[in-house]
Amino acid sequence: MTRSLLAIVLSKTPKCTKWVKPVGDFLKVNCDAAFDQATSSGGWEFIIRDVDGDVVGAGGGRLVHLMDPLHAETIACLQGAQAAADMGIGRVISETDAAMARNAVLSNDSDLLPVGNLVAELKYVLCLNFVEFYVNNVPRECNKVAHALAAWGRDVQMDEDPIVGSLPSCIQAIGRRSCGI
Repeated sequence: MTRSLLAIVLSKTPKCTKWVKPVGDFLKVNCDAAFDQATSSGGWEFIIRDVDGDVVGAGGGRLVHLMDPLHAETIACLQGAQAAADMGIGRVISETDAAMARNAVLSNDSDLLPVGNLVAELKYVLCLNFVEFYVNNVPRECNKVAHALAAWGRDVQMDEDPIVGSLPSCIQAIGRRSCGI
């Protein structure tokens, strides 16, 4: 990583009680995953919103053969980061309610874990594609839409397109409430 990941690590994660709009020319990528230990399956999700709180992209899907929750959360973060990169977004704030996922990205502690290569890929996508990025851990109250979509992603069929053209109406309602609309 040639870009200064240390500066990103040292940034403080804001505390919140509801989703907070990004400022300036940043877009916010909220990610979450669901993991079922009994079946080693789950779902991933991301939602990308702009400074007005409008959805500019979202995706979700089903996961099988998962090792642990960190595996699922890392996939969710990677899918969100890659989608933002594919859209040509230059500055992102990635938020997850999984502290273990944030810590894996912002340290080398996961290098020797089974999910270490996936975390390394996520770091690579972040450093290669964005002018500036932050990875924050937020309470679930600030990640409600992502959480709801992760549960939805767990139930989609494996052959369905993981990129969502429009959000399901039940999740749109959660999004409006989380933005104070």
